[in-house]
Amino acid sequence: MEILFTALFIMFTSLGFSQDYIPMLQEGNSWNVDIYYEPFKGDSFTITRELSLGEVVEIDGLEYYQTLVSGNESCLLREDNGYVYKYNDFLQEEFLLFDFSLEVGDVFNVMESAYSGFPSFSSCASPDLLSWVYETELHVESVDYVDIAGQNRKVITFEEYFSGGQYAWIEGIGNWTGFDLMSETIDVSGTTIIACFTTEGETYFMFGATSCDNTTLHTSDFLKNEIKLFPNPLTETSVLQFPPGFGIDQIKIYDVTGKVFADERIDKLVHPIAAKKFSSGLYLYQLYSSGNLIKTDKFVVN
Repeated sequence: MEILFTALFIMFTSLGFSQDYIPMLQEGNSWNVDIYYEPFKGDSFTITRELSLGEVVEIDGLEYYQTLVSGNESCLLREDNGYVYKYNDFLQEEFLLFDFSLEVGDVFNVMESAYSGFPSFSSCASPDLLSWVYETELHVESVDYVDIAGQNRKVITFEEYFSGGQYAWIEGIGNWTGFDLMSETIDVSGTTIIACFTTEGETYFMFGATSCDNTTLHTSDFLKNEIKLFPNPLTETSVLQFPPGFGIDQIKIYDVTGKVFADERIDKLVHPIAAKKFSSGLYLYQLYSSGNLIKTDKFVVN
């Protein structure tokens, strides 16, 4: 196993692909996605789902992979040299899901993509969850090449949109928020994130995960909704507040590519986070107690 967050950044300034494109839909690839549910009342819990590629299905002369979630059929996807398409059963046509040819300054049209219009914005890895996008266009803010899952992959980060989100696509893997989820889900769930990615028989942990299945059914001792970061988006200094008895002693902060931005000890019931330490964008934080992951959530720096 390899830990993704030790990846080294390698930056390129040339236009276009500087290497052969790494396909996302390769036989044997699988993605484990953590879904952190935070009901309005009751215990918080996590469900991990595995997305894999099943048989090839032909529609109108085009071949699509039938994706499977825990053996159950999900969405239909096909790939054509950096373009990934999702088939909409309801409309009986395909829409663009990923465009890995994008460069800085390019625009992705959301309204003409697989992220717009019911039921195309349901998640492949989590068909019962819905993605929600507030913008009609996404503007590419940066393009980096990063050593991820054993290969140098193109990472496309889009500019932050008005509700405070930010998206990053990883070549050959998908969206860092959970394969194809593009935004906060619109039900009781709080956060989705890729836990691990398997390719060519090798499994790579992502965003601090140490297991591909992080499902928890009983977390009443650690009600995550009692842990609050205020304000969020960050101001000059925002504060994480913990109720007594949680024993939280560590925080890890990641940027959108999964690189560890900070790893700090906690010994008080409040922990300040200074905005000046961060560039504008979206960050993921994880809180631990004696090595056990207690909560994963996001914050925004404007």
